[in-house]
Amino acid sequence: MYLFETGFGQISKAPAKWPFKKGVVMKDGHRRICGDFGDGTGFCQIMLKVKFRRSFEDFLREVENAIGRLVERSTARMLIKQKHILNDLKVCHHKMLNEEVLDSDLIIVKGGINYSRSKGPWLVVNSSMNECWRLIDL
Repeated sequence: MYLFETGFGQISKAPAKWPFKKGVVMKDGHRRICGDFGDGTGFCQIMLKVKFRRSFEDFLREVENAIGRLVERSTARMLIKQKHILNDLKVCHHKMLNEEVLDSDLIIVKGGINYSRSKGPWLVVNSSMNECWRLIDL
């Protein structure tokens, strides 16, 4: 941790950097698009290709691993624990169970993360993983 003088006689932490690399990242069938609105807020849209698991805990682990390919593992764990994302993934899992998706079938999970920062670290303000569908090979 580096400290610097603000000019007002106060010492504070260095300003928090943007949590994700801006731009488009595509890796192993996953896609992430991140940007900055310039007013202390930013966004990331992610599209993940994951194997469906009939057990919800195993399904969460698959989604966390997919997010972990695009961002740091600690960030992936933090995102999975977000209340909105967890609820959206429960709905998605239930929907896939009703559609009788088999274990290990590939599905697409799509969502967005909005960030905000006033003074200090970046915080997740709003997040969702509200779209999912079965990937059908034709």
